[in-house]
Amino acid sequence: MATKKTTTTKRKRIVRSTKKTPQVKSFRVTKDDTPFFTFKLTRQTVYWLALSAVVIAFTLWILKLQSDIQDIYNSIDANNSTVIDIPVDADKLKKKN
Repeated sequence: MATKKTTTTKRKRIVRSTKKTPQVKSFRVTKDDTPFFTFKLTRQTVYWLALSAVVIAFTLWILKLQSDIQDIYNSIDANNSTVIDIPVDADKLKKKN
């Protein structure tokens, strides 16, 4: 006959911490360590200065391109307006008809 298998179950002990959680305090406004208007040159300041210089340079470049494009349009309009505004002699038109 078949023998019964006995199983032994092991229970793990659960260890609960006895540390107390710190109580949550209300938020309070703290004083600044340094005054707001102080200037300190840091690496981040240099990065921001470099980034702003690049942005200003691109802005000036785009403004120059827009000015050049507008000059091209103005010269095209000036050439077209001289062709269109040629005075026509009324006597010549009557002779053709």
